[in-house]
Amino acid sequence: MIKKCAAPSFANDNWNQVVDGISSGRTAMTIDSKMFGFWNDVAGKPASGKIAFAPPLHAPSATSLDSDIWIWALAMNAASEKKGTAWLFIPWATSKQVALKGALAGQLVNPPRTSTWQDDT
Repeated sequence: MIKKCAAPSFANDNWNQVVDGISSGRTAMTIDSKMFGFWNDVAGKPASGKIAFAPPLHAPSATSLDSDIWIWALAMNAASEKKGTAWLFIPWATSKQVALKGALAGQLVNPPRTSTWQDDT
């Protein structure tokens, strides 16, 4: 199906391009977390209100259908020439303060920190 139907750029598309494909109606199917719901009600987008959702596959022995493939991660490339800078960036970018600020400003969706979810703001 990918060979016959996918855009030529498929293998190199980033998440933003996939979101644009889904919301514009150019992409028919993708596997991702539950984030595409944000784009199911956007005025002017051809796919608005037409995006359907299904849970990801689960192991046959699973006792629950709960599944979430949402993963946040940062890593430092072993070949990096600026490991010191990268090492300083990672704790800052994943800090409680940055996570809360990003979540409150709508710039960090599904923050991974429990402290962010528990903040009254």
